[in-house]
Amino acid sequence: MGLGHNEFGELGDGTFNDSLMPVRIMENVASVYVSSRSSTNFLITTSGALYGWGCNSRGSIGNGTNYDSSFPVKILDDVAVVFNEDFAAVYAITNDGVLYAWGGYIGERENFGRVLLSLTKLWIQSGL
Repeated sequence: MGLGHNEFGELGDGTFNDSLMPVRIMENVASVYVSSRSSTNFLITTSGALYGWGCNSRGSIGNGTNYDSSFPVKILDDVAVVFNEDFAAVYAITNDGVLYAWGGYIGERENFGRVLLSLTKLWIQSGL
């Protein structure tokens, strides 16, 4: 459930209307990840599916566009955890240990790196 400001669809109720009352978003939710500043939100279902919605100006939702979404959009399956630091890139780790990144600025933050509108599998060098 969510309530409050909804300029970018961050409530996830299919509208862009603010709400003073809680609105139902989705069932079978295991965990929710809310960004305090970027207005992009994520949830992982009990089956491990990752959904994102809200502000998508930097491709933060991971659906291959930069259009805001007022409803949850499925991104990945079998996800263990997702991390989003405000306007930076979003990272998700699947249950088999694969790291994905999208949106924001990947790479050198001071040089603005590159914006990834679609999911990119990252390889982690072992032994670091």
